[in-house]
Amino acid sequence: LRHYLHTSRCVCRVEVWNSIYAIMTFNEEDSFFTVAAAVVFFMQAGFAFLEAGSVRFKNTTSILFKNVADAIIGCVVYWAFGYAFAFGNGNGFIGSHHFFLSGIGLHSREIVRWMLQYVYAITAATIVSGAMAERTDFRSYLVYSFLSTGWVQPVVAHWGWSDQGWLYSGVYVESHNFTVRYEDFAGSSVVHVVGGTAALVGAALVGPRIGRFDDDGKIVRVSSYTTTMSTLGGFILIFGFFFFNMASHGSLPQSGDATVRGLIAANCMLASSGGAITTSLTKRYVDRKHGGHWSLVVAINGCITGLVRLLELLQQTMFDGWSASVYEFAIALVRLFLPCYLSTTPDAAITQEQYAMILLIRRECIVLGVVVRVITIN
Repeated sequence: LRHYLHTSRCVCRVEVWNSIYAIMTFNEEDSFFTVAAAVVFFMQAGFAFLEAGSVRFKNTTSILFKNVADAIIGCVVYWAFGYAFAFGNGNGFIGSHHFFLSGIGLHSREIVRWMLQYVYAITAATIVSGAMAERTDFRSYLVYSFLSTGWVQPVVAHWGWSDQGWLYSGVYVESHNFTVRYEDFAGSSVVHVVGGTAALVGAALVGPRIGRFDDDGKIVRVSSYTTTMSTLGGFILIFGFFFFNMASHGSLPQSGDATVRGLIAANCMLASSGGAITTSLTKRYVDRKHGGHWSLVVAINGCITGLVRLLELLQQTMFDGWSASVYEFAIALVRLFLPCYLSTTPDAAITQEQYAMILLIRRECIVLGVVVRVITIN
């Protein structure tokens, strides 16, 4: 009897400690994702600074207001039905539950997921404001922001990130006994290609800015407001991308997760640096048609596009630092033969053909990312 009581007490203590450990682990995980969501939301300030510094002084209030509108409209819309379309139970195309977060308790861990997915959705929407700066009616932009955060991005997120999505579920290949699934680790398609596609369509509709070309069709250089704001916005975005990408890596309780997040952060900085170096060198020594020179704005946007291009590769934690740098330089070599600037600022990409090239670059990088991923696996 004494042995039985002693064993029972030991078992109870183990169960209690396991319960406490589980609670602490969940709290740690939820705290990390909440902080990550807050930092990713701060990227809205980065976009606002970057875009406001790139446009003319008279248009700064307009571009800032559009960035604010993305955040406030997106919050209400994503709470009302965006999240339901993205992650509610439904079919392979769209979700149909959790409208207005119904069925989700106030203290549910699902609230943390909603916050993180909300900031991802408004990031996709904000990409367009810079591509169509200085030539978009504010009321029209509000309609776009509403549809992007409430319908377009959530539906694509359901396809690629929801357990029921037709892309995420994949196709079972019976002859080889395996399932082919679509994978999007950190939003390379669900966030950035969605935003890039919307920017392409918007730019094709509104065309270049008034006064961007002279009567002979030659480019007229338009002075931006201040590079100080653009530089500050670039640093904010680089900082935000660390959390944007680290938050995409599963959950914290698994052993070694902290080390993996450190590797992700290191790869992000290497990719950002590689993107800035290669775009700057190309702008200076290759882009003679537009008067090759060193450009701070091109370097800043090279940092950001370097981070975007790495998203697909972050799925494989074996992607080490030297591979990240080599990948960025390889992408730059491909871009040397594309007849467009290497940044996505309004001053650089000003024709519909150039916007098409930028979208091609985004998709091309995703394809190359998948190829490199397969190589690293094998």
